[in-house]
Amino acid sequence: NSIPVKLAPKNNLPRPSVCVRSPKMGPADTDVRTGTPPTTENALELLTIVHGDLYQPLPMLSFQANYAMSGRQSNGEPNPSPFHWTNVTLHAANAIMVFLLACRLAACRRIGLLTGLFFAVHPFAIETVAWIGGRMMLLMSFFALTCWLIRTGPRGARPTNVVLAAIAWLCSLASKVLPTGPIAGAIMEGTCQPERRRSTLRFHGLCLALAVAAGAFALHTTRAYGVLEDASGGGGFILGIATALSYYLENYIWPMRLSPWISDPVGQSTLIILIAAVEAMAVFSLASFAWRRDIKVAIGIVIFAVLLAPFLISSAARSTVAADRYMYLPIMGLHLTLASAIIRSWDAFYTSRRRIAWGLLTLCTGILIGFWHFEAVATAQVWRDTVSRDRRSVEMNPDDIRAYMQLAGAYTFAG
Repeated sequence: NSIPVKLAPKNNLPRPSVCVRSPKMGPADTDVRTGTPPTTENALELLTIVHGDLYQPLPMLSFQANYAMSGRQSNGEPNPSPFHWTNVTLHAANAIMVFLLACRLAACRRIGLLTGLFFAVHPFAIETVAWIGGRMMLLMSFFALTCWLIRTGPRGARPTNVVLAAIAWLCSLASKVLPTGPIAGAIMEGTCQPERRRSTLRFHGLCLALAVAAGAFALHTTRAYGVLEDASGGGGFILGIATALSYYLENYIWPMRLSPWISDPVGQSTLIILIAAVEAMAVFSLASFAWRRDIKVAIGIVIFAVLLAPFLISSAARSTVAADRYMYLPIMGLHLTLASAIIRSWDAFYTSRRRIAWGLLTLCTGILIGFWHFEAVATAQVWRDTVSRDRRSVEMNPDDIRAYMQLAGAYTFAG
């Protein structure tokens, strides 16, 4: 995993894949071979420039802090341990906040505990945690969850807490833009504190305006950098969304085909759209059924759909239509729904004295958690280094020449 310590030039040229000195050294340029520590001047410059195609100053500052305390290995390269431990710590903090937020949404600690446990061990989180570049998603989720926890609390409308929540949301936008985050936040606050409707709409309306502005700026920079591609008509756009949605839903319960990226499907477009439509209808039919019985069971699917929507739309405009890291925060909604369904069924079986069904449900839940955990351990090996990652890409995309080109580049980078 290459450590991004050198910034891209200000003229938005492509980022170098190796750390080398440019002919004209700026104050934020650092050569990893010299071990020059970052300075305050470096940090101030990180707040004023677009790094590559996006403005994400907080993750860049965290990388700088990790680099400053990383020390040197025997081969002269920076020690990656501080980078990885920071990611692990952020994921642990996020899992705790998901537990607390789920407790409030479901008004049940057992549902909250199961939701937080699912979030902690699911293999979809592995790319974000094990790959150092997942820091953007980790920090965005950390600050978004902080904002929602403050607002869903009984004292969330107090002026001090409003300011703290607004600062947390601004920090989330400075880590990675999630345009629909305020919509999900309003749904959560409306569920937990329904009497604060006006305050909820005002606060999250302001956050939505900031998110839309940040999203427009991010769209401009990614287009200028050449990352986004034009979808080939409406059919190509719909196909991209269908492929990504199908990938996410199929790998939720059975995450055996996780991949660093999924390419555009060739042929079978009608079949893929049909499969994705059937899967989506099944999920939302389940949500509709649960809504009539317990609104708090169904709220998780609504949160999942709202948070995943911008990633589905942006994925459809790229040649790689899905990435595991995009599921990191939206998957919280699916976990909440699954945990709610399990606990409600568990209680129903226990009170009706159907102990065999209660025992089978408990056993299946334990097996699912264990399966996710051990599959996450296996998936982590994919992200051990660039060559391992790109070997997995070839395995999952055997008909795409770009996978082989990327693997060849990984071998070259590794010497």
